[in-house]
Amino acid sequence: MCIRDRYKKIDWSLSLLITTIILSIGLSTYVLYSPIETSKFLSEIYWNLSKIFESTFQYGALTIVCTLILLALLPSGNIKVDLGNRPVHSFISWSAMIFAAGMGATLLYWSSIEWAYYLNDPPKTAITESLKMDYARSYSIFHWGITGWAIYTLPAIAFALAVTLDKDTSFRFSSILYKRNKTNLDKLIRFALDLIFILAVLSGAGTSLGLSFPMISAGVVSALGINPSNIIDYVVLLFCFAVFGSSVYLGISKGIKVLSNINLILVILFVLFIFVVGPTTYIIENSLETIHFTVKNFIQMSVATDDQFVQSWTIFYWAWWLALAPFVGSFIANISNGRTLREMIMGSLIIGTIICSLYFLILGNYSIYQSEFNGLNIPYLLNTEGTDPASVVIQVVNTLPYGSFTVGVFSIIAIIFLCTTYDSAAYVLSSSTMNKGSDEPIKPLRLVYALILIVQPALLMYMGGVDSVKWMLVIVSIPLIFVNMMLIYSIIKNVRKITKS
Repeated sequence: MCIRDRYKKIDWSLSLLITTIILSIGLSTYVLYSPIETSKFLSEIYWNLSKIFESTFQYGALTIVCTLILLALLPSGNIKVDLGNRPVHSFISWSAMIFAAGMGATLLYWSSIEWAYYLNDPPKTAITESLKMDYARSYSIFHWGITGWAIYTLPAIAFALAVTLDKDTSFRFSSILYKRNKTNLDKLIRFALDLIFILAVLSGAGTSLGLSFPMISAGVVSALGINPSNIIDYVVLLFCFAVFGSSVYLGISKGIKVLSNINLILVILFVLFIFVVGPTTYIIENSLETIHFTVKNFIQMSVATDDQFVQSWTIFYWAWWLALAPFVGSFIANISNGRTLREMIMGSLIIGTIICSLYFLILGNYSIYQSEFNGLNIPYLLNTEGTDPASVVIQVVNTLPYGSFTVGVFSIIAIIFLCTTYDSAAYVLSSSTMNKGSDEPIKPLRLVYALILIVQPALLMYMGGVDSVKWMLVIVSIPLIFVNMMLIYSIIKNVRKITKS
């Protein structure tokens, strides 16, 4: 196929690319104009919205879980996804790519310290010291468990069904939710839907990099035994761009899949290493208790409202998953050619929940053990003004055997995690500009989006605007609640069409 013919497959890439650049510059300019005041303003908006939409987030998230499980158990679960020209991946590679796209380096960041935040600021139902610790352990795997992965999977099913029915459907909201394009109003609605998609990807990228990169940089500095500096930060950032830019340029089969497979192997080996060299009996006993407590209280945690803890944490997490879901869901759909809906749903929910839970149970309980018995008072450190949470994470990892070497491996895993998230996001953005969902996005376009995705959040991170992007991400997720309701309707409608044909 000649270059001219390949570029004919691009639908509105130029307008989407220009819109992405304008939004990226606009977002950065707005935040950097006054980072402190902007963060304060957006934080106030978030708190007001979290109170107003608290019940909507809670019951909406639970509805998504129930809808997907029902869809998988009914005969509709047998529907096979047909994406035309897309390759069919092995189960292991498919699983690795799903997990790598859905979980960034933030998993490593939060799994060792999140429990301490919950212990310092427990839910109102934690009326005893024992319950405070039970909830601190359980809320971590609750927030990173089946509900979050269901939020990721819903758009994946919607995209997969739409492309299966019509190969001319592209991987963007406007293509599956509003196909009309006759009047100016139609065009405006389609543009608004895709604007929500772009904002979610940009703010999600900014938050992920802003939270995880300080940890990566601190890990590299600690492993090499050198002094922190901006030069080191820039070198590490450029290295990350080189890795994920190359990965997305090579495509799914030669780039993203390979990196994801490596990532999954390292993640499993590292968590097994902690399990073996750490307080194994303590980890097993407390993990079993945590699983039992979480299952027992799952519904109660899913519908809890009128609680500042829920507004601070649970609503934030559901909003974060919702904001990341458009690109993660689109990526899951992109790699699921030949899978049944049941495989997509149960695979995503089970694989994601198990691996995330293992990390929080093993690394989380390891850090709790260090706090209780070895003098590393993590709750106190995180409550101390001026303490960098990323440095606390590295302190926890440094308590493992082989000190600097272990921190180095941890940093490498974090870098690969970050890269697999970013190459997935760049692939999805470039894929969404193609005229047909069955077409692979062209390579130069993938690289352009990779560059956009690293520059904007990197600029915000170094200029102190990460908090603003974090609150903005949550605010952007509000319309996504209603988009998800539309996706459920789209899924039901398309399932009926396929079963009747």
